Amino acid sequence: MSDGPHNYEATPRRELFVSCSPRSQGAIVNLYRAIRVLKDDASDLDEVSTHIQGALESLLVSAGLQLSPRSSPSSPRGMNDLRDEVFEWLSASSTPNRPPVLARVDSVQFEFRHALDREMSFSEGSDRGAAKFELSRVMNWDEFDVFNLDRVTGGHALSTIAVHLFKHFNLINDLKLDQTKVKNYWQQIERGYQDVPYHSQVHAADVMQELAWFLNCPSVRAKLQPLELCAALVAAGIHDHDHPGVNNDFLIKTSHEHAMKYNDKSVLENHHAATGLAALHRVDDNNFLSHFDLERLLMFRQLVSSMVLATDMSFHFQLQDEFAKTFNLNLTSESSGPTTPRGRKFEMNTAKRQLLLEQLLHLADLSNSAKPFRFAKPWGERVVTEFFAQGDQELLRGLPQSAMTGRSPNALEKLQIAFIQHIVKPTLELTVQKVPEAQLLLQHAIDNIHNWHECMRESQHLQEHSQVQPQHPPQVQPQVQPQQPQPQPQLQPQPQPQHHVQYQQQHVQHHQQHHVHYQQQAPPSSPITAAAQRMAPPSPSPSRHHPQ
Repeated sequence: MSDGPHNYEATPRRELFVSCSPRSQGAIVNLYRAIRVLKDDASDLDEVSTHIQGALESLLVSAGLQLSPRSSPSSPRGMNDLRDEVFEWLSASSTPNRPPVLARVDSVQFEFRHALDREMSFSEGSDRGAAKFELSRVMNWDEFDVFNLDRVTGGHALSTIAVHLFKHFNLINDLKLDQTKVKNYWQQIERGYQDVPYHSQVHAADVMQELAWFLNCPSVRAKLQPLELCAALVAAGIHDHDHPGVNNDFLIKTSHEHAMKYNDKSVLENHHAATGLAALHRVDDNNFLSHFDLERLLMFRQLVSSMVLATDMSFHFQLQDEFAKTFNLNLTSESSGPTTPRGRKFEMNTAKRQLLLEQLLHLADLSNSAKPFRFAKPWGERVVTEFFAQGDQELLRGLPQSAMTGRSPNALEKLQIAFIQHIVKPTLELTVQKVPEAQLLLQHAIDNIHNWHECMRESQHLQEHSQVQPQHPPQVQPQVQPQQPQPQPQLQPQPQPQHHVQYQQQHVQHHQQHHVHYQQQAPPSSPITAAAQRMAPPSPSPSRHHPQ
């Protein structure tokens, strides 16, 4: 332990505590236990508390200067073992009319509790520095990279960003949530996502970030209450929970148990909402809303369920009509911007706020197409991979292929262009009238239409090139060497009479003239002509462009 003075401001206590070894953290916890015992004593505490506080701060700085891995094998107890014990102690709040010395102790106690909150935001095995950097960009639409966040957190993008956003919107304090239960809940939800190409926990994390971006817009955030913000983030995180990688149509055609359970209506969306909320209520260690009264709890569940059900694409146009009529918006607006007067204020009762949240989550679920193309392209590739896998299953089962699941040339580009033109762009044009900040997304969507067209032109060029130069060269018939005549034994010619020799010469000349005349008169379909055509080398076929 260092004896000299230390500059506590230069290295905040919370940062030092995160860097402490488990042994040092345990010592700090034990010191706090001693302070708590002394606080309960009616004797004079000034001198004792001053010494203990000084020892505690010195230990903190000393431990901070002696960094060691948090999961050191030599540590008898790990962070997880101390967590509940630490939070039980550090959860004590300050009381009014406290002596100045004890008020200082409470201040240090708050710093440590905040440090533990930050420590618990990250999963085991994650690169904290890289994760913190990525999370610092969570409200930057053009820069946040959910794929990188998933890499640096060891495959825990959803639970990491969920806990971070609960803090960003101050929900832990406003709703008095138990952060341990918050993290437990999101870790269980994350485990409930299947390993499929598109509808994975990475997609859920991406949609949560996109919805959080909308919620953080000044035109939206000021109108929402903490309970609504919490419900919106939960709905985003569970909106594809336990997705099997096939759509509702496939489950209905195969008489899946989910289709039977929900009577073929919004099969997956009902399943996502039910399993996501069940993970909250059926496990005590996950239920961060256990302190809610029944009225608030039912309001929370109703809002979460309605938002998740609004992601069903079969109700897309119905939702757009209702949103436009409720807020008096123009369904045929162009991409030039809002058509309603600037500064116009919309009355936002509970029903309207719910409809706004349903629209924003539905839009967030579509919005990876409105990200910069370096993010939009891999999402497009993932969704087509999942669609094709479903189409293959349908063919194997002898079922008619669902829309967009058949393999065809340029299916990726065609699907994305049509999806943006007919779904994403009109939805943004409508929403931007209510949330002007979404103009950025609308411009990205327009740009990505051109980007996908360019990708399709490049793909078609490669296809044409492959047709001109086939992968397998034409087979060449081996040339057969004419068989050499076997040498005949030399016989002594017998002398012939002169008139016999003249007759043979005339006969040969007549036969040669007749053969030449036959070749010139042979029709094209004659065996001679056909054989000549078969022996001739094939001529290259002209390049053909098949319309895609």
